[in-house]
Amino acid sequence: MLAQEVGVPLIRLHPDLIERRLTALSPVKQATVKLAWPTGLDVRLEPRRAAAAVQDGSAYILLDPEAAPVTTVEQPPEGLPIIAVPLTEGNRRTVESVLRVAAALPEWLSTQVASIGAETVDTVTLTLASGVQVIWGDSSQSALKAAAVEVLLSQPSVTSIDVTAPESPVVR
Repeated sequence: MLAQEVGVPLIRLHPDLIERRLTALSPVKQATVKLAWPTGLDVRLEPRRAAAAVQDGSAYILLDPEAAPVTTVEQPPEGLPIIAVPLTEGNRRTVESVLRVAAALPEWLSTQVASIGAETVDTVTLTLASGVQVIWGDSSQSALKAAAVEVLLSQPSVTSIDVTAPESPVVR
């Protein structure tokens, strides 16, 4: 991306234009470009960090916490939750809601999540690697919901935990 700027005199470079070109790249969240007189550019990049993966055909699109694509890979990285929500324009708010829930999960729970799905912003459901379904609801009260899940997972023969109302969870 910057190779085309090599050899161009500093006076003819436009840092704001270079910043726009760099931030147009999927893996770049933010770019800062300044002229470094007399002979160079000071370029600082903030990369996007993958928060979840979404299957797209035979590949996976890695998304950052704001639902922006980071890159496409053949297999999702270990430990990254897989979102079972199609990436369509009408689903953007639902995907963002799922990402908010994924970001709010404590590490002990996030490492157990096999996939996260939702039909709407208020119907987020976690599927744990053990097969237990956790009906989470929206992204509110995540700490309380996680605490309830932690206690209820110790119950024998649990197949489903509903923490949409964390003060009154339901176990099946």
